[in-house]
Amino acid sequence: MGRVLRNRFTAALERLNQIADRGSYGQTPADLQVDVHAVALATDFFQIAGILPTEIPKQIGLDLTKALEGKLELTGRPRVAEEFFSQFWFGLVLARGGVAPNVPKAQRDRATPDYLVSVDTMECAFEVKRPESVHSATGAMDRAASQIRDYGKPGFIVLDLTDALFSPDMSVAFMDEPGRLLDVVKPRLDDCATRLEGRVRNYTLSNKYSRVLGLVVLVRLHFWEKPDLSQPKGQYLLYMITFREAWTGLVVDQSEKLKRIIFAGAAEVAGGAVHKL
Repeated sequence: MGRVLRNRFTAALERLNQIADRGSYGQTPADLQVDVHAVALATDFFQIAGILPTEIPKQIGLDLTKALEGKLELTGRPRVAEEFFSQFWFGLVLARGGVAPNVPKAQRDRATPDYLVSVDTMECAFEVKRPESVHSATGAMDRAASQIRDYGKPGFIVLDLTDALFSPDMSVAFMDEPGRLLDVVKPRLDDCATRLEGRVRNYTLSNKYSRVLGLVVLVRLHFWEKPDLSQPKGQYLLYMITFREAWTGLVVDQSEKLKRIIFAGAAEVAGGAVHKL
């Protein structure tokens, strides 16, 4: 209980209460940087809480506790916390898209994906990774592909590249240049996603990618832009591709349906601000 009461979510609420009491956000870039992360964290958590069952299973409760560990500031947060939070966030996307993301019970002798989703009687696995850098994205994707293959069901790989492409200081770094943040991040995301897609299509060293139906690469941005500093802005950049040749082409319809579900869920979570790249 002590870990639950003292975490970055409660710190975010305290920060937001202070903002409400004085009637304004911070006056310096450093204060605005913390303010925008408080808004983003609280918004994400309230949406996630909205899809959780009234009786939270013990394992999900423990995972959520891990996801909220650390400080409000992005620097110094535990990597495990960020990885768990990305898993919960993408579970939110699936739920808002209209499917029930089930969390399979971990087994000692078998790889276990983060989620299982049923579409047209087909079970599809989802493995979510949050690499720390662009250089580690390939390794994270390879591990996800191996986990999906070893689980034995078709699946999607989800890579949250927020840490890799959006450093904490970028929330205020381009305040004086409206649109500049997207001009910086979007080409990097496109280049990284294209490279990763090519690896899935051309990989021949093993059959690890044979069960991968699709790849989702995303970045979540929360930032300030002048002249309007009355509230922070948010953007989700989402790159997604399905591989028609996967599973010998037998589940193309289901994979395309999952693609539409993910886009719909992301748009619902983001309030429509999803840029299809």
